[in-house]
Amino acid sequence: MLKSWRRSERDGLRRRVSGLTWLRRENKSLRLQLRDTAEVVQTAGELLVRLREAEEAASFAESNLSDVQQEHERLRKQMEKQKNKHKMEMVTMKQYMAENKLPESALRPALQYDEPLPTNTVTAQDDDDDAWKAEFGAIYQEHHHY
Repeated sequence: MLKSWRRSERDGLRRRVSGLTWLRRENKSLRLQLRDTAEVVQTAGELLVRLREAEEAASFAESNLSDVQQEHERLRKQMEKQKNKHKMEMVTMKQYMAENKLPESALRPALQYDEPLPTNTVTAQDDDDDAWKAEFGAIYQEHHHY
């Protein structure tokens, strides 16, 4: 009986040692899984931070795009307004030119800066001045007599 008790005690001890070894292996395996899981969770957290930063950058870029589009539209309208104003000024100037009875020399600049100064005292401009005086002299004297 003692032998069987010892045998059963040894078998029980063997089973406990075997079970303890199994528990140690299982514990080690679970610790490795826990470490791997912690690394994955940390990486996921870092990715979330990067995602938030990217979303903020995209939102900022969209806001800037909207501002730039509004400024572009404002400048486009301003340019159209300037074009229309210029067109109307040109039409008005052409009408004034068509109605104008001044000699053509009165519409040109008196001096051309790229030409040398005239040395002759009698010029075509003097002739144009005489033509102007002949055409408008009477009207000028009527409005400006003292």
